[in-house]
Amino acid sequence: MKKIVIIFLCLYLAGCATLQSVKELKGHGVIKAYNVPIDMAGQAAIEVLHDLKFVIQEGSIQQGYLIGTTRLSGWSWGELVGVYFNKLNDYKSNVEVISKRKMATNIMAKDWTEIIFEKLDLKLLHP
Repeated sequence: MKKIVIIFLCLYLAGCATLQSVKELKGHGVIKAYNVPIDMAGQAAIEVLHDLKFVIQEGSIQQGYLIGTTRLSGWSWGELVGVYFNKLNDYKSNVEVISKRKMATNIMAKDWTEIIFEKLDLKLLHP
């Protein structure tokens, strides 16, 4: 019985996304350019994550990224998102979104990328 628990635990932990794993995916997400300064893009990202009920676990506008998590629900073990902002010039910024399931086997988890960009568009393109 002990061996079964250890095997299950190893498989469970091997399939889990962490804050670090989302940070390591920077540069591999979906990127969109906005004609706004980086601080405006960062503030909009904070508002969008809060609107979507994410808890920001790490990062800030000054650090150029945010990592947020959703809570465990009846349908999902939760998700992690990374939102990165990069200054192109004083009036233009790139925003990158990475969405990961907390557990690889969690088939009910959402991919938040499109939803986050839709809400960012509303805040930054159509204020």
